[in-house]
Amino acid sequence: LGTFSMFFEISWFPLSAVGRTKDASSGNSFDTVLLRTARFAKVGARVGRLHRGLKTFWAVIMEPSGKTRPEQQEMRNVSYRLMIALSTKVSVLTIIFVFCLPLFNMADFPTNDLSGLTWIHRLEADYSRAFGDARKNNGTSQMFAQSVKDMQEFYADYNYEPWRIKGFPSIVPDAGGSVLKIPGEFDNGEPNRLQDVEWHSVENCRAQRSGCTKDDKASVGFDLGRPHRIEAGLDIGMFVFIIFVMVVLSYDIQRSVNQKVVEPLERMIAKVRDVASRFLKISVDNEQQSKGLDDVFIDDQMSETDLLEAVIAKLTKLTEIMVKEHVATDEEMADMDHTTLGVLSTILRLPVGSSQRTSFRRNSRSHLGSRELAVTDMPLSPEVLESWNLDVLELDSDHLSRLVLYVFFDSDIGNLTGRSFTDLKVFKEFHQQAKNAYLDNRYHCYQHACDILHTMYRILTLTSANMWLREHELYALLVAAFCHDLGHFGLTNQFLVETKADLAIGYNDNSPLENMHCATLFKICNNEGCNVFAKLEPDLQKEVRKVCISTILHTDNAHHLEMCKQIEAFGVRMSDTCDEAAAAIADGSELPEAYKQDVLLAKTDVWMNLFLHFCDVSNPLKPFDVCYKWAWRVLDEFFLQGDEEKRLGLPVGMLNDRDKVNKPGSQHGFINFLVAPLVRDTVKLFPPLHELTSQMASNLQQWRNLWAAGVNPTPTAAEIAQRDSEIAKWREVASQLQGRLAPRRRSV
Repeated sequence: LGTFSMFFEISWFPLSAVGRTKDASSGNSFDTVLLRTARFAKVGARVGRLHRGLKTFWAVIMEPSGKTRPEQQEMRNVSYRLMIALSTKVSVLTIIFVFCLPLFNMADFPTNDLSGLTWIHRLEADYSRAFGDARKNNGTSQMFAQSVKDMQEFYADYNYEPWRIKGFPSIVPDAGGSVLKIPGEFDNGEPNRLQDVEWHSVENCRAQRSGCTKDDKASVGFDLGRPHRIEAGLDIGMFVFIIFVMVVLSYDIQRSVNQKVVEPLERMIAKVRDVASRFLKISVDNEQQSKGLDDVFIDDQMSETDLLEAVIAKLTKLTEIMVKEHVATDEEMADMDHTTLGVLSTILRLPVGSSQRTSFRRNSRSHLGSRELAVTDMPLSPEVLESWNLDVLELDSDHLSRLVLYVFFDSDIGNLTGRSFTDLKVFKEFHQQAKNAYLDNRYHCYQHACDILHTMYRILTLTSANMWLREHELYALLVAAFCHDLGHFGLTNQFLVETKADLAIGYNDNSPLENMHCATLFKICNNEGCNVFAKLEPDLQKEVRKVCISTILHTDNAHHLEMCKQIEAFGVRMSDTCDEAAAAIADGSELPEAYKQDVLLAKTDVWMNLFLHFCDVSNPLKPFDVCYKWAWRVLDEFFLQGDEEKRLGLPVGMLNDRDKVNKPGSQHGFINFLVAPLVRDTVKLFPPLHELTSQMASNLQQWRNLWAAGVNPTPTAAEIAQRDSEIAKWREVASQLQGRLAPRRRSV
């Protein structure tokens, strides 16, 4: 009660006029420093006692059980020690100010001295008496002069003195035309500063004279220059003293906080930083590691505790990503059906069986031309061309050729690339030879090349790649997309390795098909009239070749898991930046500079590899009727390989046996384990691709329905529930990714 009552006595507030003392002469108010400081100390003491009472109340009433977790007790002990240390130091500071600050008000003496008023009244009285004395002594009187002399001697020992007397003329006309001489008025010249002069005036003029009237009274001015300088010096000293005390106390407080809080946190954060560095080394180069960690740890908008929580959360996620060696646990593998195991074995090359664990192996690894349209009678509408609804399987060979020409020459990206880097005649010859190089496979065929080319065009358009990739890189991606499966036999790399095919031997079992596709591409370019890179400068030709080779080699699914880990780890580090970019896209505003620099431009080589691999496995992301056709085609190709494996007496791949594989069921495993994680992490980094996740989740549901209706024997309730759970998970992911682009409500 006593503490709360202090708020009703507001005289201790610095800005309050209550409790101030009036100067007797000037009427100006001055702060009662001692009184205010004492009242501050009184409030502090009472608040301290109140705090103890509240703690006792909380301990007895709110926490009667007294049960506290060890980490809570440790933090409370730290808090208590810190509170005691800070309270002690604040108390010491209060005592120092209470006793020391009043010493700096000693220079107020001249302001509060009433002697000036006393002397001006005496001078006025003596000057009035001097009139009578002058009349008795032949018109002259020394009485006033003696009073002035006495005043000057009075102030001789002080650090201020009378400067001027006015209103006491030495010659005064008297009655009858005579003149009285009353010396004594003096003027010591101009002072250093007129602001240092303090005047004292009489209230009533006892003797009528020209120097003392109703409006202009006789007065004496005192030169307070030296006291003012002393006062200013004391003020400066007070400020220096306060600053010195605050600096010392701040240092002491900082040292206490460092010992009790900061140093333990620094050790913890250093440990976190060390752990983070170790994990980041798995997926990012050394130069980008430190930069990524600085981005995590430096944020002006976050408190230290929030920062620590965010870092630990990111490290936890990185830990899960980096230590993950299995796409599924042993227990999950044991419960998988034959077709799902087939997906893991055939697509991801995961050994399946009791003799081996389910671990993945890691492989090392211009000026524009004429704007005349290359295609004047395009069979597809612009709406279809600029959507995911294009079904290349519905187009004949001629229409597919027009689609290729449109992408390379007439599209927005084509205007930046194909028209700058090659001639239409040369490209048509190159296109024809590339088309001939594609074999008549069920899946890896010319239609597949056109589909991947269009998908690449859509991704480059939606991600505004022309803003962060160079034109020759865009061109290389289009060429790589169109030529990424040149000469494909319709057989897998694993089959070539198992059969010791010349191609596998020639490339040491390392991505033999993908290496062959690259070699075929540049062999065609070496043919007369087919070099679509001829117009590029030699340095650019080297860069384009590098992009084509790297991106095509990364279409080998042996690199899939490593790519997923890399982009997932990067996405965790840059999650906030990517979310800000999604919000900017939703609001129709410009992309944040941090997103441009730290995401788009930070890893262009990785993004180019990612884009082509993403396109190559994008069938499950298309409308279901398109997805359905391609799924059947790829399975037909697998089955043909399975037939060949049976003929040669080789182990039949689990996804290649037409007598065992459930077609709809195989698609669930393919999407759930291979495609969906890649799509999720890609869309996190590139928000404009979000609609693909929604289509993927929808396709998963339709494949589930076909599987449940057609599998023999009928799946159990547990198997159906498992798939429904996985579908629900990806639906939730799709919803979250789509929600990032929902327009935000703006306050009016």
